[in-house]
Amino acid sequence: GNTATGGADKFIKSGFGNDTMAAWLSELGYNNYFAGKYLNGFNNDHAVESCPRGYRMFEGLVENKGDYERWYYTTSYTTNCTGEIQKYRDHYQTYLMRDKALSYIDDAHAQGKPWFIQVAPIAPHD
Repeated sequence: GNTATGGADKFIKSGFGNDTMAAWLSELGYNNYFAGKYLNGFNNDHAVESCPRGYRMFEGLVENKGDYERWYYTTSYTTNCTGEIQKYRDHYQTYLMRDKALSYIDDAHAQGKPWFIQVAPIAPHD
């Protein structure tokens, strides 16, 4: 994706971050969970300045410059936009997201409310 004409910068500056499915579902009483790639170019500064609204747990991938092998095996997440970065080395990213999603299901079940989980891997795709 081309972050010069779109991506996180444009999405956030346009004010779209508060008008998302997670925000709408939250208003209806849902617990929402997210793990994975949020937007092209999304980084920790974006997370801190404009955290996506409506999530009980938001674990968005933050930019990890370098080659794709490093991207898949050295994963960096922001958790609930606290400014702290969780780094996972030598963990295949897709499996890590799977494990996060399974923990969200456990949490959602314990909460006893309707829930929505979005998992957005960056595994090769068209």
